[in-house]
Amino acid sequence: MWQLDRLVAGLASQHPGLSVSGIVLEPTPAALFELVDAVEAAVLVVGPGRGNVLPSRGQCPVVVVNGRARRCESPRPVMVGVDAADTCVPALRFAFAFAHRDATAVRVVQAWSRRTPPAFGPDCPPEPMSPLVPALADVVTGFPDVPFELALAQGRPTRQLPARASDAALLVVGERYAPRRMRSLVRKAVCPVAIVPRA
Repeated sequence: MWQLDRLVAGLASQHPGLSVSGIVLEPTPAALFELVDAVEAAVLVVGPGRGNVLPSRGQCPVVVVNGRARRCESPRPVMVGVDAADTCVPALRFAFAFAHRDATAVRVVQAWSRRTPPAFGPDCPPEPMSPLVPALADVVTGFPDVPFELALAQGRPTRQLPARASDAALLVVGERYAPRRMRSLVRKAVCPVAIVPRA
């Protein structure tokens, strides 16, 4: 308990404008989300040993900070992995809101294969039927000050997204991946990974 008290005291001294408190919980995802609901937290941040804490629909986003996350004073872009499904809309909103707060840019990346063709790109012009195009346009309209770029990456998302996020401050993804694939993505990333569930 004294270690937790020291940690809380250290954080409070480093961030005098924040209210910092500590509590000891049963180390289960259910206990964590019960506390999140009780305090109405906007985000749950966990360490690398809690890679199994994945949000379900309606829960708050989970940010996993692994042991390889680097501290950098200069602004770095936020990267968000998307697909052609409407499940990526909350992830897009989270990424643009984070970038707006930190005055940085957003990199929107779609990893694709022959089984999942890209929703945009030079050889695949956006079509009105693609749910990604109006979703992205709607999010961008809400953050006119946030610059962004679109990119395609051919290959598996669990490989391509961490690789493309090597210089990012945060990698944002939806909760569409199976737990095993999500843990693989988190393990390979060198930056924190935000997992944003559907509303």
